[in-house]
Amino acid sequence: MGARNGVTAVTMVQAGFTGVTEGLDGEHNALIALSTQSQPEEMVAGLGTRFFVTESAIKTFSVGYPIQAALDAFLTLRREHNLTPANVQHVLVRLPTDGAAIVNQVPLCRCSYGPYARAMVRVCKEESFHQRQGFETLWTLMRGTAAQQEMAQDAVDRFWWPALMMFGPPDTGEHATSGGHTEQSMAWRIKRATNDELRQRFVDMTVPQAEALGLSLPDPEIRWNDARGHFDFGEIDFTEVLLPFPLPSFFSSFLYLFSSFYFWFLNGLRRSPFLS
Repeated sequence: MGARNGVTAVTMVQAGFTGVTEGLDGEHNALIALSTQSQPEEMVAGLGTRFFVTESAIKTFSVGYPIQAALDAFLTLRREHNLTPANVQHVLVRLPTDGAAIVNQVPLCRCSYGPYARAMVRVCKEESFHQRQGFETLWTLMRGTAAQQEMAQDAVDRFWWPALMMFGPPDTGEHATSGGHTEQSMAWRIKRATNDELRQRFVDMTVPQAEALGLSLPDPEIRWNDARGHFDFGEIDFTEVLLPFPLPSFFSSFLYLFSSFYFWFLNGLRRSPFLS
């Protein structure tokens, strides 16, 4: 990003763009706006020899942000166990588990509709941060009190099946639902993977993660299938999606208040002399 910004700045200068010349040393400069005791000399202290990015906890290593934590964990293990090439038999690398939504969205970053694909890149980066935050919360709960562990397990029990349903009805094999649009969407490259492929990918990524956390998934049929190279899982009861959903009383009250305000505002507009 720094290199990109530098190239952009040079390109703008070549095109004739100019900027504020007193942004850092004028009467009302940025340093004064950000601090009452600014020290501008620190901006050039150790220039060329001291790089703040190596002192930052946000990006400790000169790699992409998604693998900062993994690299830190590796270096910690190497230090604690005195690991060397001589005493390491093999290294097993697993990709971090994404949430169901991220698994569903990542292929869309390569879909045929350019504006949507570019937008999804940013969406997936944001959602990946939320997913990592959620994993850290579960990790903390599962190493807390018995009540906290019960809360984490209850959350998994409630959301496991809805998460699998979120990928949509079956669209391949003998259980495929008729009337879907997967085939046409795949032909147009709007959709890059079927509902069943994405669902399987999510299960394969989540089962090991649940084991690492010490959580059990509410599906007794989950087991590794050597022949398929994937985890088998139970049949999803999609009728649950069609059940009526009773609105909580507070939500009904909110809808009533919102509709009342809406009609009050609309009547006010109609009486306004500016609209007559």
